Amino acid sequence: MGQGLRLVAAGVAAGTVMTWMLSGALAIVLAGVSPADPVAYAGATLSLVLVSLLALYLPARRECRHERGRRQRPLLCCIEYRIKRCQSA
Repeated sequence: MGQGLRLVAAGVAAGTVMTWMLSGALAIVLAGVSPADPVAYAGATLSLVLVSLLALYLPARRECRHERGRRQRPLLCCIEYRIKRCQSA
């Protein structure tokens, strides 16, 4: 998850710099919002960061749950279960 957070931080930094540099061109597209509106920048940045964190967290949580379950079941139990299941069939 650390690699993903570094990518999100780099993307936020690059996006903020590019938006600041292109704010003049953005004035044409924005309706009713100033190109230098800090609330709009903060809102857009926050929403993108939250979606990115969610996209990082969900697969990491699923993988941790899967790994934890695999560690708790010894290999021998899995083999014995399969043998019993095959013999009963």
